[in-house]
Amino acid sequence: MKKIYSFLFIASFILTASAQNQITNFHYLDYSSEWRYYASGWSINGYEDFDIEYFDGDTIIDGTAYYRKFRLNRAVVHWWTGETTQTETLYGPGYVREDNQGNFLYYDGTADVLFQDNVSIAAASVGSAFPNQSAPNSCAVLYSSTDTIGGVTLNHINGQFPDTSTGLVEGIGDLGMSCSIGFEYNRMLYCYTKGPETIQFNSATYTCSDFPSANRQFPLSTRDIALVKPTAYPNPVSDKLTVTLASGEWNYQIVSSTGSRLASGNLTSEDNSIDVSTLSSGVYFLQLENDAVRHNLKFVRN
Repeated sequence: MKKIYSFLFIASFILTASAQNQITNFHYLDYSSEWRYYASGWSINGYEDFDIEYFDGDTIIDGTAYYRKFRLNRAVVHWWTGETTQTETLYGPGYVREDNQGNFLYYDGTADVLFQDNVSIAAASVGSAFPNQSAPNSCAVLYSSTDTIGGVTLNHINGQFPDTSTGLVEGIGDLGMSCSIGFEYNRMLYCYTKGPETIQFNSATYTCSDFPSANRQFPLSTRDIALVKPTAYPNPVSDKLTVTLASGEWNYQIVSSTGSRLASGNLTSEDNSIDVSTLSSGVYFLQLENDAVRHNLKFVRN
């Protein structure tokens, strides 16, 4: 096999960071998040793409912290002559963040653009319109299950294809064939990694180790305090939600899956319980904030 290696960096913006910027760290994403995608197709020749998407460093844009996201692509071409060539290309950075409701946004050079509505995915159930960002409402949710990573239970919804390797997963993304099947070209999410855990959604041909590895070269410029996440338990909860917090005073808000603010108050590491008994059954988000950091935690009221 002939191997050809190239690296392509998309021009990035010149940005200025300030020590006073608020640090953002939420429910789904962290610096260790990695997505491995596989795609294949054919014309005269056959081709395969092995992609890994990952974060490498962060930056500040207009006072908001973003992860720097890269995609390393390994393109394999099976020529009609019988020769196989392989090329690796690095794309990036793009700028990605999670908002205070858990939705994913990217910065397009002028403003944030929503690319994954996790609030809608978390609230979706059998019979509701499929919340696919690329093709919204193009089918109905016919199947629902859950996946778990990092102790967080995630809603996994499917259209007409009930296989666990397809559909849409809260906090992770589109696995492929959510509402319809591709014919000449299919891009599927094979594996998702967060911290020491990996979910392998597809094992038809390859394993997670067959994909390129992340090549991180930059540490997070925003401090370790952002990486110490609070937890909320029990989850699901019936009456009293307890939150483990670092020292100091925290402001909190409880937000519904439709974005309505239902309750607010203050917490400390000693006074750290919230009465949620008056809430209806469903999915909610607990937003926590102090002078240095913000967090967003999902919980379920029984």
